[in-house]
Amino acid sequence: MIRQAQTREYEQVSKKQAMRASIATLQDLNFILDKVDADLGAISASKFSTGISVKVTVTIREKAPNLVTVRANTTYGERTVDDPVVYQDFFALLDKSLFLVKNQVD
Repeated sequence: MIRQAQTREYEQVSKKQAMRASIATLQDLNFILDKVDADLGAISASKFSTGISVKVTVTIREKAPNLVTVRANTTYGERTVDDPVVYQDFFALLDKSLFLVKNQVD
C-alpha cells in the first residue's frame, strides 16, 4: 500500500524534466539537496523539523520515451513515513512544478 502512495507515473515527461521539477519541489519544501545523480535519477535531500531530521529520497526511472516513474521515500528521524497524505502533498506540488518546467516558466 505504501509503495502506491510513494509512486506516480507521468506521461509526456522526460527524465530531465522530472529531475528538474523534483529538485524544485524539494527546494520549495525547504529541503537542502544532499546528493543529486542525474544518471541514476536519484535525489537525496534533508531538513530539520522540530529538531528531528527529515530525509527524502526521490528516484526517477524512465520506463519509455516521455514516460517516467517518480518514487519518493521519506524518513522522520529513524522511522519511514507511511502516511499517504505526506506523499499526496508532495506529488500535488510536483504536479505543479512539472507544469512549470514543461511550459518553461521560471
